[in-house]
Amino acid sequence: MINRFYIIDSTDPNLDAILAFSVQKVSPIDGSISARKRKDGEKMLIYLYPGDTSTHDELLSYVEYNLEQIKLVLDNDDWTGNLVLE
Repeated sequence: MINRFYIIDSTDPNLDAILAFSVQKVSPIDGSISARKRKDGEKMLIYLYPGDTSTHDELLSYVEYNLEQIKLVLDNDDWTGNLVLE
C-alpha cells in the first residue's frame, strides 16, 4: 500500500536525490519525470515506495500526506492527469 505522498517544488535543488528514493523516475528517452504535475509546472506529486518509513532529509521541508489527504488536495483543475491509487 502506498501511503506517503509529497507535493514538492519542481525546481527543488535536491530533486535528483528525491527521485532516487521515490516511485517517480526520469525517462532515459526524453528526460521527463513520471510525476503528476501542477499545470503551472511549479509543483509535482511524488510518493514513496510501500513500506518506506525512512526519514528523508530532502523531504523535511514538505508536508507529508496520506492517501485520503492527497486525494482532497489534488481534486481540482490545477493538476494534470488523474490520481488512480487505492
